Amino acid sequence: MNYNDPMLGLFSARRFNLWLEIVFDNIHLILANRRFKKLNNGDTNGDQVCDIGVFGVDGGVFTRRRGPGGGKDMAVAKKNAFVTKSFQKKVDAEKTYMSVLNYHADILKEFTDVSSDLERNWTYHVKPGDGLLSENSSNSLVTFINLVEERAAQAKLPCLDESSDCFISQNEYSNIIASSRNFTELKLTWSAWQDIFNTTWTESFSENLLLVKEAATLNEFDNARDYWNALSDYSEAYSQAEAFWQELQPLYKKLHDFVRIRLFRFYNVTSDTEEIPIYLLGGEDWSRIADIILPHRQFHFDIESELSQKTVLDIYKETENVLTTLSMGSLGESFWSHSNFNGTSCGPKLFEYCNQAYTEISECNKPSWTTFLDAYETSLKIALNNQDYIAFQRYQLRFSAIDEAIEVLGSLIAIENLRREGVSTEELVNTKTLLMALRVIPKLAYYYAADKWRLDLLENDRQDIVETWWNYRKEYQGVSGVTHNESDFLGDTRIISNKPYITKFFGILIAFQVFQYYKNTADDPNDFVKNFGQDESFRTMLFERHTSDWPYLLSLHYGLEVGPSDLMSYFSPLEEYLTSAPLEQAKIVTTTTTTTTTTTTTTTTTTAPPPTTVAPRLKRLESSVVNDQPMLNTEGKRAQLKEDNHWPMYFGVGLLVGIAVLLAGLLFYRNARRKRRTNNRRFDT
Repeated sequence: MNYNDPMLGLFSARRFNLWLEIVFDNIHLILANRRFKKLNNGDTNGDQVCDIGVFGVDGGVFTRRRGPGGGKDMAVAKKNAFVTKSFQKKVDAEKTYMSVLNYHADILKEFTDVSSDLERNWTYHVKPGDGLLSENSSNSLVTFINLVEERAAQAKLPCLDESSDCFISQNEYSNIIASSRNFTELKLTWSAWQDIFNTTWTESFSENLLLVKEAATLNEFDNARDYWNALSDYSEAYSQAEAFWQELQPLYKKLHDFVRIRLFRFYNVTSDTEEIPIYLLGGEDWSRIADIILPHRQFHFDIESELSQKTVLDIYKETENVLTTLSMGSLGESFWSHSNFNGTSCGPKLFEYCNQAYTEISECNKPSWTTFLDAYETSLKIALNNQDYIAFQRYQLRFSAIDEAIEVLGSLIAIENLRREGVSTEELVNTKTLLMALRVIPKLAYYYAADKWRLDLLENDRQDIVETWWNYRKEYQGVSGVTHNESDFLGDTRIISNKPYITKFFGILIAFQVFQYYKNTADDPNDFVKNFGQDESFRTMLFERHTSDWPYLLSLHYGLEVGPSDLMSYFSPLEEYLTSAPLEQAKIVTTTTTTTTTTTTTTTTTTAPPPTTVAPRLKRLESSVVNDQPMLNTEGKRAQLKEDNHWPMYFGVGLLVGIAVLLAGLLFYRNARRKRRTNNRRFDT
């Protein structure tokens, strides 16, 4: 039956209206009777899901209507688990969500003759991935994921000095791994944390990984690889990734050697092994250990010194300047009124309320280089959410490399906008480029290895889960554990959730492609970020990303195919630097520095305070390693402001300067309006 035919008339309309009524009634029945009384202790206000994609008929035409809305209780349950460390409400909410997806898919399968403009979204909802799993299978997956997360959230390890009142929580563990500079503490803490999961957990992971095969079959794909390709909206995802990795691997190997040599020197490691102990790297973002390995760290030191004068809230407020420049709006009033910037857990945690159309975060107030970049990436992610909460549910059914790319652009733009006086141009370029490499290149290796390992397990029915995990980490990442019996992959929610990483891999590549596109076509390569927001192609791509495949959008708006060439070009200054840079770190100058950013036209002058070094957590460990603290220059103190009675003169001068800036801004605005925008290649042939 063709539901686009207006001649179907009243009968068709009545049929669809009846169907809609049934769908709405059943969805509310599911939400109310199965889980909602448990979720809300009897309060059934709010719904579980946001835009489940209900379809209907308007004048005989098959159209999409917004579903019952919600998402409130999913976010509430997630936040409740985060705060209370109890995950039962989150389990109940996620089980209900899976049952709604399954029920909704069954209803929509009846309508096979769908208009072309709705076919993509219709397909998403009749093939919603894990949403088609049987109730037993989906409950098993949801329960396993939450049991692992709950175990980690509730774990408290005795401190290594065995003090009766000292315990290491998940947050403290993360802080130690990221910031400690004590070799023994890092090794023992990392190893002890892995012991919270025994072999039973690994066996459960193996059983639940097999659900990828079941989901692939139910979604009408021949195998797990094709299924993950489809979830990534790119049929050639893994074959292309393999080819791209061959091009990227030499750069990764060079960066890996650069880091290994300096880490081993810092910690007096005499082993001739080629692998780096994973606990020395601070995680997949190696910029956390920049203070140890940067040959010229004046720039990094100055930035962290100035960040120490701010709060994390201040940093997030500054990110809105970039959002304005990119024409992506703001974070929203609800974000500011609901977010917590003094949390006990570090690392941005997002809670997305679709029905209320806002996202909030929880973050600790510990400004650093990594929290600075995290803030920019998180702000761009939230701005993407704010573009269209009605379509939010569709983003959960497929993984978009464009969404991932926009987040990575946050770090690229943040670093690009930093200006530093008193640092040589060559030194500054090398340091900024190296900092970006430390942030993203290790992630490429991890994403690629994590997917390749899981596909190997699925395609070859392998049972040696842990052994093959470390084999892949050794081959592609060049890292090692302690005993290599550790199941540290259980700490990765994306892995235990059976979600592919491949779009994150491509997202990094696309971020550099779009970034280099605007830089190469700009009149002023040193001030091109504004071109993003001024270009219709960029704005349209963001708007259309949920209606078209991301490879098509990349080609349509930029004439590009995903690839690593622009990333390689960006990091080309490191080719020589990684092999010729001195092993000895240059001395830090703790004098007055000036920082400017292109997103705010203000110039601030500060006296850099001494660096904050991280003392070992446990006193017994102080003598365990010959060198367990960074070789930092700790001279220099924060300048103290003195009282000044010349404020009337300062006020007058400030007023005159303000008027001058206002006039200059008006002139600039008039000139800018006369210019034609040129960076739209959408209609190029």
